[in-house]
Amino acid sequence: MRALFQINVGGSDVSNAFNQVLESLTVSDKEGTTSDTASITLDDANAQIAMPGIGDPMTILLGFDTTGVSLVFDGTVDTIRSAGTRGGGRTMVISAKGFDPKGKAKEPLEFHKDDASLEDFMSEAAGKAGMSMKVAGGLGSIKRPYWSAGTESFIHLGQRIAREVGGNFKIRGKTGIITEKNAGMSVSGLALGGVTALWGDNLIEWDISPAFARPRFQQARARFYDKDKAKWVEKLIEIPGQGASSPATHTHRQTRADEDEAKNSATDNSKSSEKERGGGSVTIVGNPAAQPGGGCIVAGARPGVDGSYKIESVEHTLTRSDGYKTKLELKHPEGDVGTDSR
Repeated sequence: MRALFQINVGGSDVSNAFNQVLESLTVSDKEGTTSDTASITLDDANAQIAMPGIGDPMTILLGFDTTGVSLVFDGTVDTIRSAGTRGGGRTMVISAKGFDPKGKAKEPLEFHKDDASLEDFMSEAAGKAGMSMKVAGGLGSIKRPYWSAGTESFIHLGQRIAREVGGNFKIRGKTGIITEKNAGMSVSGLALGGVTALWGDNLIEWDISPAFARPRFQQARARFYDKDKAKWVEKLIEIPGQGASSPATHTHRQTRADEDEAKNSATDNSKSSEKERGGGSVTIVGNPAAQPGGGCIVAGARPGVDGSYKIESVEHTLTRSDGYKTKLELKHPEGDVGTDSR
């Protein structure tokens, strides 16, 4: 089984040209971060590869000769770096992001919207940044009497709003996306695909703590001021008990404007507590189907560790010495993970 790659830069297939000088290739995608990233390191001893332009579109496909290649990255070139030493040779590193960093997504926004839904507000913000917007399921219909962007870029605004409502924000190409945290669903409402890490088959190594005590809470709490009652009121959300239990209550640091905002913030903290109850990493034979938010079933590690997890981040690497591998950061263990019932 031989690893394959296909790289297109600026509309041209550069796979054959890169094949002789490719030292390493890395693609990273993490749930909750603004953009996925890619980095290609080339042997630049004779400067035989022309430098791509900043902002050039770049796609990367990975796979094997037995299965074919699949898309793992679609973005634009962000930086070019040349390095060399007198006795150590020369390299050129091409880095790219999943959106165009030259665009208006980084421009501060100053506007507000009254009596609107989250999707309406974020769609207007996206339009000002030259982008479109997609919001998953019920998150898009969340309404507030007042939304505002106070000298925040579209990037930072999306991150803040997603945190406030229990979601994850990402920019892919020219589209901003907010999906529900821990749901395992795409923005279109379809379940994200999963992968299996099976010892004796595709599992290369693992490092997992199936249960953490520190992030666990029994309840999530947020406060808001009830104008009708003229007093501060608490909103409590019960956190599902699994793994290490704790009688502690998590309190949101900022007070919220009303009951709905308090509920959203408490729900987000509840989801974070669930997500952080255990985790670790596995490295498997390269699999382009792995994606953040999807599931990973670990099998053959040991009782108490085996089971289902959510994928927090995916890192694809291709090197001459190690071939194509995929490292998965795992969170949110499910079912009996963390319990050795023997």
